[in-house]
Amino acid sequence: MARLVTHHDPYHVHKTLGLAALLHFLLRIACFFWTGSAFATGEPLWLTSAGVLLHGVLSFSSLLLPLPTKRNFSAPMIWPEFRLHSIIFASRHVLCTLLTLNHAWPTNLYAHALAKLTVVIGTVKAAEYVTERFGDKANRTTNSMPYPASISQEEQLAIKREYARAQFGATVGACLPDPTIAFLPLLPIQIAPFLMTLVRKGKIGAISYHAVYVFSLWIVWVALALILWRRQENDTTFFLFASAVAPIKLRLDYGWNKTFIWCLHNFLAFIVFPLFLARPLSKLEPYANWGSLAIVIKAACQVQVYSTVWTHWLAPTKADAEGKDSECNGSRHHGWGRVLLRFTASSSTSRFRRG
Repeated sequence: MARLVTHHDPYHVHKTLGLAALLHFLLRIACFFWTGSAFATGEPLWLTSAGVLLHGVLSFSSLLLPLPTKRNFSAPMIWPEFRLHSIIFASRHVLCTLLTLNHAWPTNLYAHALAKLTVVIGTVKAAEYVTERFGDKANRTTNSMPYPASISQEEQLAIKREYARAQFGATVGACLPDPTIAFLPLLPIQIAPFLMTLVRKGKIGAISYHAVYVFSLWIVWVALALILWRRQENDTTFFLFASAVAPIKLRLDYGWNKTFIWCLHNFLAFIVFPLFLARPLSKLEPYANWGSLAIVIKAACQVQVYSTVWTHWLAPTKADAEGKDSECNGSRHHGWGRVLLRFTASSSTSRFRRG
């Protein structure tokens, strides 16, 4: 079993930054559940900004480490395309969080919309360039992710769709006027390469990668539910986040062009909505509470399922105990991971489309 500390990071730069980022995540999550915001009101702005910037430095420090030039399709491990995508998407959330925290977005309506569109489209184009240069359009990160043999093809398609939905939700969240929502998607974005490192070094297997990654997505989901439930009156966050439904449907179900989808979404969310819909929809705020309640209930159900997952982890199934249900890289896994993945699959009835 390979060691986590190797000569590839001789000065421990990446490991030190990774540990600091992990502690910062724990601090922000604790702060959120304690105060309702990941960023305390009385905290010095420079200190808050430095903590967020730490995550950007962590992503770029991964370039110090060598990687195999070809992707391993037998287990979830880091390859050059994935690393660059991770840096790009993490940078998007670091930038948007810093701009929101420091109130640095343009105040003019049209300049504000253009600035957010620039961030979104810039991220899309940068990711597309990386795929063209280092990747494969057919075998992309999500649709070619390896799964344990015990997970059926139908379940894999549903899980991939959930992962794709999370990616769209993260893009919308980065542009919302709440720094907590913009920041929290960094957790799954940056936990994924760490988990892949553990897979490569033989510390965990594929099922554990997916289980922990899905849980990191759930943390963001629960946090969003609580934010919407606690929101102040006349806060349009609920309606803006609800606008994420359209890009998801248009892309995954109809295969529309990503650039066109995000241009349309930006125009509707940040120009049409403030000019024509914000005031009429403010009258629906009392009814929007029911929408928030539905999100909270669904999140609560997910927490309940998570407790069930831990029950399976503490008491593996007979097949797990006998080692009959193996991971795609040949190592055994616990029943809790399979339950977690299959719950994710059952939450989506539509098939995942390549697009």
